[in-house]
Order: sequence, then C-alpha cells, then structure tokens
Amino acid sequence: MRKAKGNSLVPRRYFRPGFSHCPKCSAPLTRHATVQKKALITLEGRFRLISLGYRCSRERCPNTRVVFVSPEPARFSLKGLSFGFDVIVQIGWWRFWEHRTPDEIWELAQRWFPISLRQVLPDRRFSLPAESGPTSPDRRARGNLQTSRVALEH
Repeated sequence: MRKAKGNSLVPRRYFRPGFSHCPKCSAPLTRHATVQKKALITLEGRFRLISLGYRCSRERCPNTRVVFVSPEPARFSLKGLSFGFDVIVQIGWWRFWEHRTPDEIWELAQRWFPISLRQVLPDRRFSLPAESGPTSPDRRARGNLQTSRVALEH
C-alpha cells in the first residue's frame, strides 16, 4: 500500500491580492475562495502554496463577480505542476548542457529536492524539444539524442 506524503509539517505560504479595497468603489474585499492549494517543490525547499481569491463586498459594485488574486504564485510554477521553474531549469541544464542520463539526474536531484526516478524519465506528454545539430560519433554511442526528453510530472 502506498503511503501518503507527509505535508502536515511543510511550511505554508499564503498569497492574497496586494490591495484590500475594491478599485471601483473602495469597499473592503472579502475572501471568496481558495484559488490554488498545492505542495510546491523548489530548490530552496518544499512549501504549501495557498492562493486566496477575494471579491468586493458590495452587491451593487461592478466588481462583485470579479475575483482578485495575487500574481505571485504564477512566478513560482505553472498551475498544474508540483515543481517550481527553478527545478525545471536545473533538470534541463543537467540534461541538455551537461548531457547527463536520467539516472544521473535523479541521483543529483536527490541531494537538492525530493523527486522520483519516474518523474525524470522520458515522457512525450511534457517534453522539451530534442537537441538539434550534428552529433559526434562518441556522443551517438552514449545514446540517441533525437529521443532524449526531460519530463516533470506532478
């Protein structure tokens, strides 16, 4: 049986809009919904990202249906992924500039952040384009570069 990840001790970061009053009518904003809630893995560590949405408290305001959110969570990662942009860039660097294998990438990544080997293995759904250009015979012997892909799943 698979064990659940222990996210109870992971620190939480809450993100709210940068203003507390409606830009149209100056009424206070009230909390409407949790827009995004996920455990995010970055090079600095793991944390729970919680993005809160707020709406205008006046019923007759034109902004009553508008949900205001902070733009900050979009700087960390894409909405569906559990890994930050810094992790994706680091894995891409190891794969395409240092020409490391998925097994080597997994061993290196274990020192910095929790990731499974399956998340590093080639996957065509979330793939970066293959390296283009001529290859030398010794690089062809190490593996077919045309099918090299890096994938991160959530």
